[in-house]
Amino acid sequence: MRYSTILLNVMTNWRNLSNAWLKDFLPSPSATTTTKDLRPSITNAIEKTLPLLREDPTSVPFLCRYRAEVIEPLTTKQVHQLRDYIQKYDSLSSLRTKILSHLQNNNSTDGGDSSATKLRVETSISKSELEDIYAPFKP
Repeated sequence: MRYSTILLNVMTNWRNLSNAWLKDFLPSPSATTTTKDLRPSITNAIEKTLPLLREDPTSVPFLCRYRAEVIEPLTTKQVHQLRDYIQKYDSLSSLRTKILSHLQNNNSTDGGDSSATKLRVETSISKSELEDIYAPFKP
């Protein structure tokens, strides 16, 4: 039971990350295919690729060559970009944890809803964005 709950939370986090990062992987509006057609397939590819890159970030060449069905329609360059996003995301985990704990404490005292702010914190790969969110909580 506990394992399935943890797995569900991780899968939800991957879905949140793929939705937050999707805009960076969509083709330019001048491309021949519409972005509306590619949006679901790119989101699905990001969701499937994230756990594989989390297990082994050096596996980008392997994924691009032998697991093309998983990363389709992402290009090799986009898979490298996704790996870089994951590394940035992981490097900010301690700051993210600190901000989330402050948000939790603030919500319990104020009773306010900050689900949008929480989602921004959980999906951000920018240290400056996280510091801007944390600024009101600094002592």
